[in-house]
Amino acid sequence: MIRILITGVSGIGKSTLTEKLCKELNFFNLKVSRINFKIANRKFFISTVDDIKSLTKTQLDEVHMRAKSQIKNIMQENQNVIIDDHLFVKYEKNKLKLPPKDYFNFFEITLVILLVAKPKSIFKRRNNDHTRKRDIISIEEINYEQEFLKKEVSELSKKNSVTFSIYQVNDYFNIINSIKKQMISHYE
Repeated sequence: MIRILITGVSGIGKSTLTEKLCKELNFFNLKVSRINFKIANRKFFISTVDDIKSLTKTQLDEVHMRAKSQIKNIMQENQNVIIDDHLFVKYEKNKLKLPPKDYFNFFEITLVILLVAKPKSIFKRRNNDHTRKRDIISIEEINYEQEFLKKEVSELSKKNSVTFSIYQVNDYFNIINSIKKQMISHYE
């Protein structure tokens, strides 16, 4: 059983890498935001995945609680899964909320991949993405979110004895090959 978490700030390319890696490895693609959105849409009538940020902390906790049972079923049905998740959510005027303490154990994560890029590149990518209603935030805010993730994901990985790697998003082919090598060495 292999469970890979791919995380990073919004607009970094998590979904792109996850789709390519799932296709390459024949893994199940678990996009956590999609599950959260479907629940929030039904319960709180939000219209886009990006509207989750408009929920209160209490509403967000309820969404996550309901999502947990759906995700548990998916995880039971699929041995090898790549989890595409931001790992934090903005709510109520840009407060950052981390997942529950049991997140790594719940997903049985075996490998964590954090994608990073220059904040200016992420800023341009977000502004040029017309497929979603992304927040337009400053380069400084993007840098803050990225540094926050580096620190928190590193600490979570250490606490849970999970292999953790940071990849600069610029060449998906090399990232995929590097992840495959990590998996081989980890499971030999």
